[in-house]
Amino acid sequence: MPRQVEARADAALIKGLMRRTAQDLIDIGSALARQKEALPHGQFIPWISAEFSMSERTAQKLMAIGRGFAKTAAPADLGVEALYELSSANADIQAEVERRIAAGEIIGASDVKRYRSLRSPAGSRPIRTAVRISLAFCRAESTSSVSILPREMRRC
Repeated sequence: MPRQVEARADAALIKGLMRRTAQDLIDIGSALARQKEALPHGQFIPWISAEFSMSERTAQKLMAIGRGFAKTAAPADLGVEALYELSSANADIQAEVERRIAAGEIIGASDVKRYRSLRSPAGSRPIRTAVRISLAFCRAESTSSVSILPREMRRC
């Protein structure tokens, strides 16, 4: 019984720390964005490198989290990568992630990416794929002496 009480106490402690961590990430991202705006052109990257030994990519992710959750609360039970992925998701996806967390699911960055891809605008992925394929055929056509496309499809 004492171990069960300890586990519950530790779970409550961890949840509180995760909530605080999520808010800290939002605050850090907002502060970085303010400094990026305030510093002279070309000074932001040297500043983050000198002050925090932070890469530009890390700063970009944190600023995205700050922008994404500036007006809404971030789900507390997410790690940095999941918060980053969710920061640019639409409100429907954010609500879905919050619902799943409330139901007890453990959500990671890969889950958020999957939700985003499942809810992407209908047909957008197949169109992008078709464009890539047609561009590949155009490149092949332009470098080859033998045409693999019917005459009516040659528009490259």
